[in-house]
Amino acid sequence: MVNPKRELMTEKELGELPNPYYDSAIIRKSNVGVIEQERGCPFNCNFCLVTDAYGSQIRYFPIPKILAEIREMQNYRLDPFFLTGDNLAGNPRKAIEMLEAIKDEGLSRYGRTAQVSVSAAKNERLLSLMRDVGIKHLCVGFEAVTDSALSDL
Repeated sequence: MVNPKRELMTEKELGELPNPYYDSAIIRKSNVGVIEQERGCPFNCNFCLVTDAYGSQIRYFPIPKILAEIREMQNYRLDPFFLTGDNLAGNPRKAIEMLEAIKDEGLSRYGRTAQVSVSAAKNERLLSLMRDVGIKHLCVGFEAVTDSALSDL
């Protein structure tokens, strides 16, 4: 079964989504929370469903919503958490703005995880802020390691 194409949510609509529901059973069985900070990816790799599911334009959740979710995760003792957006480095300016807000609000903790493209390695400010807010683990997609393999993607 394939669902029909639908209009994707705007950034305003993303900001109006309720926070995920965590009841006592979920909290008891979880050791990490998840926070979605963005949807979409411009790369459109033929092996990946993100563009089909969320579109090719990255849309961001509002920073106040992300900060509120972090506080909620901390109240549930689900921190560290996983930033589940597909590429935190997709728009370094937006990522830096969000990370600075996390740091400024005193919400930094150690052991968090995020997904990035290899382009994150070229941005010292982004890397420094990720470290400052406690992102210890980066999931980096290496779709291929040779130019000839990349051309087949």
